[in-house]
Amino acid sequence: MRWVGNAAGVIEGENWSTIDRHGDLRWRSIEVDTPLRRLQWFWHPNSARR
Repeated sequence: MRWVGNAAGVIEGENWSTIDRHGDLRWRSIEVDTPLRRLQWFWHPNSARR
């Protein structure tokens, strides 16, 4: 699943995703590609039985 920003997919301004223990901004990607269910990218009719 990939979702970034608002409904138009726009991020307003900078998007820092973490702050370290010293208060420094550390950028980490907020976009990831990951399977949603049991390492499958898409739903299949027989997926509940796998």
